[in-house]
Amino acid sequence: MTQTPLANQTSEDPTTVEDPQEANNNYVNNAIAAIQAESESINGSIIVPLETGDQDDAESADSLPKLVLNVSESEVNGRTGSLSFNDVDGEGWADLQPESYQPSSLGAFSITAPDNNGFSSWSYQPGRSLDSGEYAIDSYLIEDSQGAEYQIDISVSGEDDLSSIDGVLTGQLIEGISNSQRGIVTINDPDVTDAPDKPAGTKLLAYDGVQGDYGTFSFAGGNTNDVEWVYTPDSESDLFDSLGTGQTVVENFEVKTTDGQVETITITLHGADDPNVFTGAEAITDALAIQTDNDLLKAGGSFDLSAEAMAEAVDQAFNLTEDNVADAVAQANAIAIEHEGSLDALLNADAPGLLQLTSTNGGSVDIDAFASADAEGALGSEADADAVAIGFQNVSVTTDGEGDIALNIDATAEAQSNAEIISTIEADATAYGLQGTDNATEAITVSGNPFANVSAEANVIGDNNAEMVLGNITAESVGIENANITSNGTNNTIGAEADASISATDLGSNVSGADDLREVTASAIAIEDTNVRSNDQQGSTIRGNADLSVDLGGWEGMESQEIDSLASIGMRNASITTSSGDDHVEGTAKSAINQFEMLNEEGSLDVEGGGMINSTVITGTGNDVVIGNASGDGLSKTSGFVDSNVDTGVGNDQITGGASNSSFETGIGDDAITLEASEDSILDGGIGADQLSVTGTSSNTELHGGVGNDQLQGGSGDDLIHGGVGDDVLEGGAGADQFVYKSVDLLRGSDQINDFNAAEGDSVVISNNLLGLDEGTVLEFVTTNEITNDGSADMNQSMIVDTMGNILSMGTVTNARLAYATDTGDLLFDSNGDWSQGSRTIANLSQDGNVADITTESIQISEQTVSTEQIASSQSFSEATQLGSQTATSTQQDSSSNEGVSAAIPDSAVNSDETLASGSVAIE
Repeated sequence: MTQTPLANQTSEDPTTVEDPQEANNNYVNNAIAAIQAESESINGSIIVPLETGDQDDAESADSLPKLVLNVSESEVNGRTGSLSFNDVDGEGWADLQPESYQPSSLGAFSITAPDNNGFSSWSYQPGRSLDSGEYAIDSYLIEDSQGAEYQIDISVSGEDDLSSIDGVLTGQLIEGISNSQRGIVTINDPDVTDAPDKPAGTKLLAYDGVQGDYGTFSFAGGNTNDVEWVYTPDSESDLFDSLGTGQTVVENFEVKTTDGQVETITITLHGADDPNVFTGAEAITDALAIQTDNDLLKAGGSFDLSAEAMAEAVDQAFNLTEDNVADAVAQANAIAIEHEGSLDALLNADAPGLLQLTSTNGGSVDIDAFASADAEGALGSEADADAVAIGFQNVSVTTDGEGDIALNIDATAEAQSNAEIISTIEADATAYGLQGTDNATEAITVSGNPFANVSAEANVIGDNNAEMVLGNITAESVGIENANITSNGTNNTIGAEADASISATDLGSNVSGADDLREVTASAIAIEDTNVRSNDQQGSTIRGNADLSVDLGGWEGMESQEIDSLASIGMRNASITTSSGDDHVEGTAKSAINQFEMLNEEGSLDVEGGGMINSTVITGTGNDVVIGNASGDGLSKTSGFVDSNVDTGVGNDQITGGASNSSFETGIGDDAITLEASEDSILDGGIGADQLSVTGTSSNTELHGGVGNDQLQGGSGDDLIHGGVGDDVLEGGAGADQFVYKSVDLLRGSDQINDFNAAEGDSVVISNNLLGLDEGTVLEFVTTNEITNDGSADMNQSMIVDTMGNILSMGTVTNARLAYATDTGDLLFDSNGDWSQGSRTIANLSQDGNVADITTESIQISEQTVSTEQIASSQSFSEATQLGSQTATSTQQDSSSNEGVSAAIPDSAVNSDETLASGSVAIE
């Protein structure tokens, strides 16, 4: 359906309806336009053309049938009515089709589908664009269910509408600060001919009203729609000068339009006492535990360093002038060792050279910086709080390798305003634990066991009253950065906990300030750009834990683009290496953001973070635990391990968390890798009875069991699952999963695939060298009867699909090497094609007695290559499979050949224990 172009007509009489008596036999009648509950109506008819082929009636339909309705803009609730068809010749009749049209400048028209009695309801809501004495035709085309079109012309008569004055109607001035106040008002008139830009349109009259007692009001310029006004206080006025702090006066000025509308512009003036009544406050505190210009400090047995810097500034100014700008500025700086001006250098981003600190037994460092700025004056000013707390910055620490180095670093900045009118507030907090800056000639070195607890907190507080000109809200917390750490001794704990928090309380909705000049950030990084080597023989703990907290609920109307950056990172660009013992390596990131769902409604709020990012973990012998976890607002479950590699070596190891583009290898032992989510990652169990699983979402994830009786479980996406050598239990989960079998996998054991689902796209992928077929070959399914009846043994591109009994009793020797038992779910391999002499089960595809259905797409032939480095490291295959208390068994060994599966493996492949023990070779 289409709406015709608007036809504006100026005529004394509305368009009339054609005589319905000359119409054909099918017509719409009962055109009723009821005004709400009134009985008043307009009668008319729509003339309907006949179907093609009715020449008599077609000749009488020389134009579109139409109905004319009259509507006035004075009908504020619009007009409604109904239309229906009458079928007088018995040829059948068609329903009108429902439609809602785009509103025009004249009004909005719609029509519904017919009810049970054949009536379609229509409605028309007139606009306000016509002036008194004007009318126009608003035309619409409607269709019936047979495609015929009809025209409805709605004659709209206008009504004079009053204009309005909108825009800036208030202003405020402060004695001694404001020279003038300006604003723009806009004239609006809904009648088109009365629009301000028309020659005869509504205009704003020149101001000729009474001037104020404290200043003058006038129009400064503008165009026909927008007019600028200006109020200038009289600096010579004794009245204005007599106002004291806390006193206000109000002046009103009436502005008028040419059509008689009146609006009041209100100016509020705030007084102030004479200058120099009270000035601002400034507090700057530097706290240094040790200050030295030497490059070497010897602490003897141990060191105990502490520094506390507190700076509190309160501005109680009750008069604010250009000669008396009162600010509350609080700056607290605390550092453990001030070396060659390192504090000033840090604040100016110019790091000095390294300082060497030696201590036999290590020591402790406690650094606190607290800055509080409070603007309490009636007019307010600026409350600026800045706190910096530093443990060791560009300080290398040497102990006997066993000394504990405990760092507790805290920086808190709080800016508050109780101003009545306007105030500027800003808070910045920075806390560093153990840091070698990027400008240092080399990373710092630490011999010992450092652990840093670092916290940075920045808060801004208002009173929900005055206008807040908001500056920075920043908190940066770094535990250990740019360091090389070597640890000896036993049961050591190394790492950092970093907390960063920003908050805004009671700012209200009247927040101003330039977004591009304001920085709102929070960053918690526990360990970054750091190498850790632990020689602990009994097991060490290495942790990087980050916690981010953001609560800006007191900043009403804030949008996500106000936040510049947020970060919560456990470890980034870290290399962790441990020795023997039961080690615990952990990287975690947490995030709590108040109003996160509202701020992130369009996905625009990004939190940079992860448990371990671009990091490497290598553990030695022992039962090790490695955790990479990310949780909370804005953090993905897959960001536990990001672009990272983990190798746990020998032992019964555990790896937990989530992963993205990461790899995990657990080496020798009964290991467990449990990921709550995974994307683009590889899980490798190595040698042992391993358990590998993805419990949640997965994407492009590979699970490799290696050598041993393993349990592998995929996630909700498309996974690659390779059980390896041994009796494995496999589950793909949801998605199109691939269960991979290489030639070496058939040397010993068979698998159980519990949830094979061809409908989801699951497939068994078999090495092409095992069958001597080209990659991508599609096998044809055949029954034992087809082979026996055809008497053909040439079935090398076929797969037998039949019952187990029929397969094992088939007397014909064939070169079909694969079979599927439809009654048991066994996927079988026979190296010589003599199925009556036995075969090997590759895998069983059933669960709870329910056998999986397969299709030709369920069996894929692909080129597979695998390294045998792990297998070759064992003295024999039997010895390898016994690791981790495994029991390796063979199922349905082919009794006709002692070579078993090796008969189908090419000469270039491995086919004996002797070869397995000879070194690292490729198996296809």
